[in-house]
Amino acid sequence: MQRFGRVCGVKSFDGLHTTVNEYSEIVSMVITQNKGHDQIGPVLRAVAATAKMFGHTPTEAVYTDSVRADRHAYQQFFPSLLQDVVPVPSSSPFEQFRVPGSWRTVHLTSTTQVNLRFNNIMALRDDAHPVVVGVSMCWPVDVTSGVHGRVALIQIAHESTVYLIQVSSS
Repeated sequence: MQRFGRVCGVKSFDGLHTTVNEYSEIVSMVITQNKGHDQIGPVLRAVAATAKMFGHTPTEAVYTDSVRADRHAYQQFFPSLLQDVVPVPSSSPFEQFRVPGSWRTVHLTSTTQVNLRFNNIMALRDDAHPVVVGVSMCWPVDVTSGVHGRVALIQIAHESTVYLIQVSSS
């Protein structure tokens, strides 16, 4: 929608809502001016009613980019989403992961340190020995609103070392 839906550089449409059936066939597509439930609600209610009228099974899943914000509205549009729900446990049955004692953690605090470490790692690479790393990134998230900040920390694990690179303080 970057080219379609802009007038003088301003977005005229913000939401594209697509509904598919169990065969991934598009049932409806609605373009809305914003992502508000008041604009898409009547269409989704009609989709649910039409599916029922034609003997289709009730909606079983909805995909959204903002689960916390959209959950209650979609449950109103599709009451079938409330059936046979198995809640996610509040705590994991798995033991918390701990970095093995034989591993070390290295804080890379400058561009020079980052370049030196990763140039050394890449120098180890050849056709017989590919470089294998684990990468993770962390950023702040407000769980109530879903708003998140920039990447704050990059973690890279190679052999028995974890490299920590702080790239933002917020």
